[in-house]
Amino acid sequence: LLALVACSTTSKVKHETNTEISTKDYATFALLDLPDSIPGADPGALLRYGKTALESLRSTLTAKGYTEAPLAESDFAVVVKAQVVPKVDVTDFGLDYGAYYGRYGRRGALPYASMGTSVDVDSYDEGTLIIEIYDIETKELAWVGWTSGRVRPKKMNDEKLQLIISEVLSVFPSKYREPLPQAEL
Repeated sequence: LLALVACSTTSKVKHETNTEISTKDYATFALLDLPDSIPGADPGALLRYGKTALESLRSTLTAKGYTEAPLAESDFAVVVKAQVVPKVDVTDFGLDYGAYYGRYGRRGALPYASMGTSVDVDSYDEGTLIIEIYDIETKELAWVGWTSGRVRPKKMNDEKLQLIISEVLSVFPSKYREPLPQAEL
């Protein structure tokens, strides 16, 4: 699920909301099982990060005012997944390392011959963490949030994964709470 966990959090969180489904009355959630694998990631990623991911989802949603409940009794279900895809960035700086004129070959003068250009090619893996919220009543996707970043070769620590999950869920609405009654003095 979380090969992305090795990603940096410098990426921006993106999200989409299904405007046909109201989330304002949500009070309870259920966490669905992790997927069997992460496309593009090593097979051990689920073992390293799955438990932490579920605990982070649970604690972040609880902090937002929601209560965990069995699936049949919850208002929404949460699915977390990830993917890793290879990326290539090519940057042409438009610079030329020089040229020379009047070079003579077998067929005469070549008016221009380049000695090279400045092009940078960067190959890396990009991981994407996706959190989906499904409405239990309609069984439709109500909200999805995600972030992407460069996968780093070293193992990510649990705190970094918790930060990534809380950043993605930061744009999911908190449970509506009525103001607490004021104590009389």
